Amino acid sequence: MDPPTRTPRPPVSAGRKINEYTQDELRAVVRWIMSDTLLRTHDQLLKETMQALGFLRRGTKIVDAISRAIALEQKSLRELREATGMW
Repeated sequence: MDPPTRTPRPPVSAGRKINEYTQDELRAVVRWIMSDTLLRTHDQLLKETMQALGFLRRGTKIVDAISRAIALEQKSLRELREATGMW
């Protein structure tokens, strides 16, 4: 069986400071990582998002911004599933 694949990576460049990313950009990266449908803990999703954006250190601002993006994407996905009856 083939491993799950992701949708195309969003056009969000890595290597910027966390405050240079918009919340929409962070959410797009989180959404892209989640698109392979693999189950991940919050911490795993946080680490993968940090890696995708080129962050090596787990600073408070980085964790807070990415965690916010993760929470918003997970909420959005839950609402979509509830609205469409997919669960």
